[in-house]
Amino acid sequence: AQIWNEINYINEYLIKTLDEYLEFERHGRGFALQKAQRIEIWNLFEQAMSTMSSASGYLPSLYIRELALLEDTERLKKYDHVLVDEAQFFEPAWLQLVKQSLARKGSIFLCADPNQGFLKSRLSWKSVGFNVRGRTKKLSYSYRTTYEIMVAANTLLEFMDESLDDFVRPDLDRMERGSLPQAVYSLTPQDELKRFLNELQQCHAKGDVPLQQVMVLCSESYSPWTLKTLIEKELGSQTVVNCNDTKDLINLGDRIRLMSINSCTGMESGVTFVLGVGNLMNQSKSLDLGDDEREVTHKESIRKLYVAMTRAGQKLVLFSTEKLPDSIDGLVELTGAQLEPATA
Repeated sequence: AQIWNEINYINEYLIKTLDEYLEFERHGRGFALQKAQRIEIWNLFEQAMSTMSSASGYLPSLYIRELALLEDTERLKKYDHVLVDEAQFFEPAWLQLVKQSLARKGSIFLCADPNQGFLKSRLSWKSVGFNVRGRTKKLSYSYRTTYEIMVAANTLLEFMDESLDDFVRPDLDRMERGSLPQAVYSLTPQDELKRFLNELQQCHAKGDVPLQQVMVLCSESYSPWTLKTLIEKELGSQTVVNCNDTKDLINLGDRIRLMSINSCTGMESGVTFVLGVGNLMNQSKSLDLGDDEREVTHKESIRKLYVAMTRAGQKLVLFSTEKLPDSIDGLVELTGAQLEPATA
């Protein structure tokens, strides 16, 4: 998986030759590669791209790379105006293709949330060829969520010990007030699932929140397909839609929206349940990771948790088998089991 990720990285960063790859600064990759290792990776890259370039092969990152590196860009369809949303997740190759698809004297409008991970792996607008100096505006007021939720989510980011040049501190003065986010602790994943279903059942029984205003986000330790079955066993059939299943998206209706944390960007809901927070926090503790990888994985996990938390409009409930970071102690209402402080 790590090798395949690196191969896609070569495509996404438009690295053209072995010599360029040997000298390339792999900022934020989380693991180092020596010269001999890079040579081996490049050999694998060329073999993989030869296979994927065949009539039976297909790889999105290669397809975009080839378009972005076209010498004759007139072959591309041109647009007078391009709007890019969620630009913080765009790879350099994607942004290059956007530029090359712009008509002469055309304009690009970019929207990005640097708090979610600006341009991935410490890139800058300048490094991807965009001159935005004097043309940017920082929007610091959140219309989606409440003061209490935003304070807790942003506090997580402020304690990541990295440059905050691109960090946007929210304008909290005018924000709507609400209740503290809840953190429901459990000793085991089985108990966590039971507590979650109980909280969801209580929310449904009150009847004051339409199902379509309820969203359930889950970490990789849970399958949305399995969760849908369990939720409908509690609440009844046709009460939840699995947003990770394209077949299920045909009829959203008045149903709970269920999806993985990795696919929740841009979503919002009045009531949001986040399941498997402990698993998310534990990813950086894997014995297979080196120190640099561990740091990168930890920061990615914190940013994912930030994104999940800020999907909530008025009510946020986090379910975890691990204690949340000390930085948000007092900013969340704790219930459930007593957990020991997280170890380093």
